Amino acid sequence: PEPEPEPEPEPIVEDNNDEGYDEGYDEGYDEGYGEGYGEDDSSDSMNDDNLSYKEKPVDKWTKEDVSIWLTDLGFQEFVSVFLENYIDGEELLYLQPAEIKDELGITKLGVRKTIAREVKKLQET
Repeated sequence: PEPEPEPEPEPIVEDNNDEGYDEGYDEGYDEGYGEGYGEDDSSDSMNDDNLSYKEKPVDKWTKEDVSIWLTDLGFQEFVSVFLENYIDGEELLYLQPAEIKDELGITKLGVRKTIAREVKKLQET
């Protein structure tokens, strides 16, 4: 039996809807990205865990990031309270002034006011 002929390739249709498209853009698309580009890779250097808390959105802060933030404010003595209460960035953004005293047990007025003020700044960014 004779082999079947290969199907004819489909004709190339020009699309003129790509205004401003740079034809050289696709050249070397994969260069420099390496294998697995775009996949979730926890060892990726752009992983949020490798960034300073200052380089991440507050709602992506870990409990450890919040701890460093507190330490930077000069309140390292309260780090353990925030860790024990699982205060990460998202929880920090919703922390109410009354909770700082009643739930976290921070009784020093100056500390509570400063933390509340700093949280408000974070909420506004």
